Amino acid sequence: MSDAQKRELWDRWKPGESINEISRALGRPRGSIFTILTSNGGYVPPVQQRQVGQLTLHERESTSRGLDAFVVVTPEYNHGFPAVLKNRIDWHYAEWRTKPVGFVSYSGVCGGLRAAEQLRQVSRELHAVAIRDVVSLHNASQQFDEAGALTDPAGPSAAAESLLDQLSGVGVSGGR
Repeated sequence: MSDAQKRELWDRWKPGESINEISRALGRPRGSIFTILTSNGGYVPPVQQRQVGQLTLHERESTSRGLDAFVVVTPEYNHGFPAVLKNRIDWHYAEWRTKPVGFVSYSGVCGGLRAAEQLRQVSRELHAVAIRDVVSLHNASQQFDEAGALTDPAGPSAAAESLLDQLSGVGVSGGR
């Protein structure tokens, strides 16, 4: 369905036209009209615009293809990582292949470790090389001062150094 037809669909739906009426007016099957309406809960979807300074898909892909490794920083929500992160990972499937990937996770008591473990599983499926060690910030909201600096940087800094050493070692040797 063209963008113009979708606009017309929503313009007809808002004042209360039925699916049958819209289907006839657009010359489209009722099922396709129903699918579009229900995919957005019957509400007009917001217009998505790229933010100023945001890279295009092509720009992101060309940048990530030149990388030797990835570091993924993620919070943990409901014992997992955010859906938007999974979406980004899936959009760049080829770029992950055979590259080392490390994880920095944060949350409450568990420090995001469950999210990092799930991401390890995803990275294996992408044929990426997941680094075992994780930089984990337990009770993250209590580890930073008002300026956003770590109150006790020794532990996280040492863990980050170790992770970066492992990433560069895997990247140079081609895997362990």
